[in-house]
Parts: sequence; C-alpha cells; structure tokens
Amino acid sequence: MAVKRATEFEALTVLHTLWKSNNLATSEVKRLLKEEFDLELVVLANGSITAESTDKQQKFTINQ
Repeated sequence: MAVKRATEFEALTVLHTLWKSNNLATSEVKRLLKEEFDLELVVLANGSITAESTDKQQKFTINQ
C-alpha cells in the first residue's frame, strides 16, 4: 500500500514545525514549497506560515 501524498496544510504544518525548531532553514522551506506544491512562501513567523499559489488564486495559512 502506497503512502498518501500530504495536503498543502499538512505540509505547511510540518515545514513550520521543522523551521521553528531550527531543523530547517527558511530557504529550504521556500524551495520545498515551490518544488513539491508550486507554492510561494508569503509569511514565515513563530506563530504562522502562509503560502500562495504562483497564480495568486489559492492561499494557505496555518496559525499555531
């Protein structure tokens, strides 16, 4: 059985957690979002992460 691909929200949660714990650099968060989900990082702060599609049609925000 194959592993299901993470949703954008799941990916944002994991990337934010890794970034916040200093296990992932901001540049890596940007790269992974672009390569895997075609999203651009908009906000990366201690309490939130926001990314949007390159066409600006979809926006994803997680507040922790």
